[in-house]
Amino acid sequence: MGAMTPMCLLAVLMEATTTLVSTGTVRIGAYPGLPTSTSRGTVMIKTTKAGITISGTLSGLESSKTGGFHIHTGTTCSDAALVGGHFYTGSTDPWTDIRYSTGSCGSSTIKQDMHGFSLTGGSLAMLGRAFVVHNSAGARVGCGIIQDTTAEYAAIAAYPGTAGTSTVSGTMIIEDESSGGVSGISLTGTLIGLEQSTDGGIHIHTGTTCSEASAVGGHFYTGSSDPWTGTLWTSGSAGAAQVSLTMSSFSLLTTNAVNGRALVVHDHAGNRIGCGLIGPTSTAQAAQVASTCEVLDLQGTISLTGFSASQVSAAEDTFKTAVAVGVSTLSLSASNVQILKYERNSVLVAVDTAMPNALAATAARDALSADISSGAFATRLQAAGLSVTSASATFTVKGEDEISTEHYFSTGR
Repeated sequence: MGAMTPMCLLAVLMEATTTLVSTGTVRIGAYPGLPTSTSRGTVMIKTTKAGITISGTLSGLESSKTGGFHIHTGTTCSDAALVGGHFYTGSTDPWTDIRYSTGSCGSSTIKQDMHGFSLTGGSLAMLGRAFVVHNSAGARVGCGIIQDTTAEYAAIAAYPGTAGTSTVSGTMIIEDESSGGVSGISLTGTLIGLEQSTDGGIHIHTGTTCSEASAVGGHFYTGSSDPWTGTLWTSGSAGAAQVSLTMSSFSLLTTNAVNGRALVVHDHAGNRIGCGLIGPTSTAQAAQVASTCEVLDLQGTISLTGFSASQVSAAEDTFKTAVAVGVSTLSLSASNVQILKYERNSVLVAVDTAMPNALAATAARDALSADISSGAFATRLQAAGLSVTSASATFTVKGEDEISTEHYFSTGR
């Protein structure tokens, strides 16, 4: 068979995406009677030959714990007395060992095959029943009703080329929607692994891949005005966001069709950090990098030569500020700098500060390293009247998981 021409390729793509498959969708909120529960999530349930596959993203749970998620007999999440127990037939409960595990942010990516169940039809049809999330003690903390929908999905994972640094993942639901005579699409879902307590962009792009950064393209729209400007996620202190957007003049398969295109997540600065293709078979993926909620310490020592102790003593505050300026955007201040000792025209300085996560700690370490090795640090000291001639340092990132990296460098001035 010869290579397809662009026109043939387009025809095949259109033929494969002209119908939507019915799937189950769950939007998880607080369990009835627990208004303070922070349990949230987005789950999709797909029919398979052997039964169903449950996959999705959970947030707002306990830190670094395991808990259960199960389908219950009830058909409501409004009255705790009516949610019922686990849904199954026979003498053996298949839900007993179904578990999720959270990281330090209290979020989790789940995927579970359940044989013998179905979305509709048969004695184990789960459409309309309650999907319940339990905490580590077994208490019910989250609930959502399984709804039938012809939505498409996007499983968000690291943007191409950022797999070693991006922590974002998530599950997004994209549906056709009509309100007040205006047609469009809705985008709802759960994102985790984001920057904490901030916002960023989420947009559909022109590309049809999340494998190659150069092919993802820009925002997808027609006309002169970009409707994606200002479409944002907003995260809490655990770096999780519940997204709910409505975009007019788009559709899944007809006018300005978004099916098959890339849904892109940006960080607060606008950098692309996450990507997922819109389609019927997306499966949520966990980010394979350090949790963004892990508090780490940046520790280190700086050794400087070329001036007397009296010089440093007279300008101690200036000296500390000169150290802090090297990573001023990463929350290092003069209070995190301590002068340990003066000896033989040299001074030993200790740096010790807590960083909000592994990425920030590593960035701070590298910023300090670059600041000293480039000579910028020594230049600031000279401008303050200190005749420094050389600087060397060691910085270590340490945390609960004993992450440790050391950098050695020196520069002469």
